[in-house]
Amino acid sequence: MDNSQDLTDDQAAALGLGFLCCCMLVLLTVIVVVAVVLWHRKKSAPKDMMGQVSELSGPLHLSVMAVALDAAARAAIVPQLEIAFASANPALMRAELVRRVCSILQTFEHRWIAFGYGEKDIEDLGSAEQSYRRALDDFRARATFASDDFGTHVVLTLVIATRGHLQGVAQLNNLTQIRQVLAQRAQLDAQVLLGAEIVWSPNAGSMTEAAWAQRFPEMVRIATA
Repeated sequence: MDNSQDLTDDQAAALGLGFLCCCMLVLLTVIVVVAVVLWHRKKSAPKDMMGQVSELSGPLHLSVMAVALDAAARAAIVPQLEIAFASANPALMRAELVRRVCSILQTFEHRWIAFGYGEKDIEDLGSAEQSYRRALDDFRARATFASDDFGTHVVLTLVIATRGHLQGVAQLNNLTQIRQVLAQRAQLDAQVLLGAEIVWSPNAGSMTEAAWAQRFPEMVRIATA
């Protein structure tokens, strides 16, 4: 007599179904593990000031430059800057903003009155973001005051955070160095910029020379060519 226990059709089907379920469970586990790993990698990837993931590494840099202008230039500059905010991509938008600000300021050189500049290198992204926010808060506070009806000046401040050290100035009243800084900023790549914003002072209207000298004591009158 054959003592082997042949599986019935139902038993074979049940065994096959169990094996298939085990395979599906293993596959699902692998998918979940891979998804979690990728999510953590994306979460820990360096981000810029706008929360966009950046693949670049290297030293971080904060720079601020301010230009005192003839107040009449403001009406001509503002419409040209509004185009920079048309892009839905934050990285491209801030790159276009910096490019336009620096390019427009070059064309309005005949309206320049004074120049101010500050910079510092920063070790990590968290510190860079804090410095960037503090700088913006500072210049926004300087811009908040009643316009002077007799004023003929405005100050345009550009605050940017970047990866990599940028060209600065040794003399605040040196026209050649100011031109070089503006030309260099106008060529910055979108991937280099972590944050960029402009602040007009006052928020609206104009101010006297005494007012900007008091609110921007670091600014120096630009020497004529």
